[in-house]
Amino acid sequence: MGGIDSTGADQTAIFELSVATNGPVAGPAGTPSGALVTRGNLSGARSGLQVSNPPGVTNFLTARSGGRDDRQDAIAVWIATRVRSSNAPLSAGDPAVVSGRQKFGQAGLVTAGFSCATCHGGPKWTRSTVDYGPPPSPQTGIGFGDQQVIGAELRRTLTQVNVLFNVGTFTLGGGRLNEIRSNLADIGAAAAPLGLNGFNIPSLLSAHETAPYFYTGLAQSLEEVLNGSQDTFGGVRHHFVVDPSIRQDLIAFLRSIDATTPTFP
Repeated sequence: MGGIDSTGADQTAIFELSVATNGPVAGPAGTPSGALVTRGNLSGARSGLQVSNPPGVTNFLTARSGGRDDRQDAIAVWIATRVRSSNAPLSAGDPAVVSGRQKFGQAGLVTAGFSCATCHGGPKWTRSTVDYGPPPSPQTGIGFGDQQVIGAELRRTLTQVNVLFNVGTFTLGGGRLNEIRSNLADIGAAAAPLGLNGFNIPSLLSAHETAPYFYTGLAQSLEEVLNGSQDTFGGVRHHFVVDPSIRQDLIAFLRSIDATTPTFP
């Protein structure tokens, strides 16, 4: 982590030498074998740093999220049945909203065979559903609990073949800042950041007041969500709408969505 190079200049690189990169043959005493892999960079060039050995990340997957306390469950029921999204600023009869709703359900608008409603349809404006009893099973296959949880990520359930989707908003490079997670199987190694495998589909309820968007808040407005300026990072760009007039109609529709808006089945 940091250090100096052959010229004596401070460095920013964070290297990792793990079991996977040690190499098959041990090097001379005091000299590591294998290859150092760059895992990130410090905010500034530094030397003389010391590295601690932090404990592993606590695994909360086995903690129950229901049935623990009647009062806590009562609060959860109240939130689920009584708390609602705020009223939308635009009415359903606005001409731009009417046009935007039609385009929202139009297959092929951005990606062949897909519409906005493909992912953001359903009773809560997302196709993602909780179709299992809490807590999700920490399994690596569809088994107990009918879920697949890998590396703290819910990947698959009995009725959802894919819970996470790559929609072109995540990258490990390009100057983006991503978390470095501890690998519980090898405390000296890093685990892939959450998001690398995709994201669970968020609801569009209250989308008009929940900026910024995308996983790091990179898109500061609904316009930036749809204009392609913040999702040029690989994968299929499901949000990039080329035509400015269509973008404005879609934005108008998104700003009209609240609990009273008819959903897409």
